[in-house]
Amino acid sequence: FLDIAAKSDDENIDGNGLAIESHVMIGPLQGQGEGIMLADMMGALDADSGKVDWSLHVGDSAQSALVAAAASSGTLTAGRFTSQACRRSGSAIFLRLGNKKLNETWALEWLAGTLKGTGPIRLRARS
Repeated sequence: FLDIAAKSDDENIDGNGLAIESHVMIGPLQGQGEGIMLADMMGALDADSGKVDWSLHVGDSAQSALVAAAASSGTLTAGRFTSQACRRSGSAIFLRLGNKKLNETWALEWLAGTLKGTGPIRLRARS
């Protein structure tokens, strides 16, 4: 699943003079019958890229992770960025990358992460 939300015009603003938000949701990252943890991530933004805000969203399902509040977040800068310690786990994880600065663009060159299994998923009986 890759959800890209972006708008553009010559001045990178909407009709009200406000910054246009662009983002991408990467995921869901899921284990096969077990929970997963994103231990860390590393990568590179284009040398001319603006800053990119990242956040991790975790949940018991892909749907709950997609709408969950950020469990961890940070900001990336142009060029190769050092390993970002995430250490968040769940049954599903989404990574959100984005920027909402006026007259600023961003470009991701590459991204890698360390995923670890956290053991079998135990389902609770509903009554």
